[in-house]
Amino acid sequence: ASRAVGNNLGMITLYLYFLAINPMKHFLTIALLLITFSINGQIFKNIGVKTGVNFSKYKFEYTWDSHTPGHEEELDNPPGFNIALAADLIDEQYWDINTAFGIIRKKGEDITWTSPNNDPHSFIYNLDYLSFINVIRGKLPIMDYFSIYLSAGPRIDYLYNYSDNAQYFGKFMQLYPEEDFNEIVFGLNAGIGILLDLRKIKMGLEFSRNINFYPIISASGPRPDGFGDEGTELIVRDRTSIINFHISYKLKTIANNGEHP
Repeated sequence: ASRAVGNNLGMITLYLYFLAINPMKHFLTIALLLITFSINGQIFKNIGVKTGVNFSKYKFEYTWDSHTPGHEEELDNPPGFNIALAADLIDEQYWDINTAFGIIRKKGEDITWTSPNNDPHSFIYNLDYLSFINVIRGKLPIMDYFSIYLSAGPRIDYLYNYSDNAQYFGKFMQLYPEEDFNEIVFGLNAGIGILLDLRKIKMGLEFSRNINFYPIISASGPRPDGFGDEGTELIVRDRTSIINFHISYKLKTIANNGEHP
């Protein structure tokens, strides 16, 4: 079983590699991952989905040019959403290992004032990531079928799509999206949740936080509109909080008992 788990994770890693070098194939990659999860379902204790809303706060660190000091500003943004296929590789009474692969959409917002009435106009920007997360969850049983858990583990996100107006995502200065966005972001996911463990299904509610090891945007030099000079710089860091509902179906129960849903 351990060899099967290793082979499965190796296939996922290989798919992520090809995704990174050929982003036009991301839909095929998702399909291959779904197939991998399905045909190898016997190595998982359960398989299911998790989905919910996420809230991103962006910290802008910017320097206009070589002659001005740097500034910082932190802004809240409209909520996004996420959905992922998830499975437990190990499921014990007091701990488990959960792996998930899915999509997370982060949003940004900018407000401008248009003439002639100086009316505010809101622009929404979308950043779409493929997200691969593996966490260890420590569980504290409260009742026979109910427990509270803490989770933490590594995460890798790949930026596979963004809005046509993403050049304005920098808010304080224009971007070169293909150059300034960091396509691959490594980080951690940590959370707390409640879990209801029934005979054939598991369901729960989770609050988690994505922690990045480096910025989602790193821009420097003159901007597309001619603004700035060699001293111009923009760094954007994000903090994303996630509220998810998750439900899974116990494959091991069916295999062991020969039961049918």
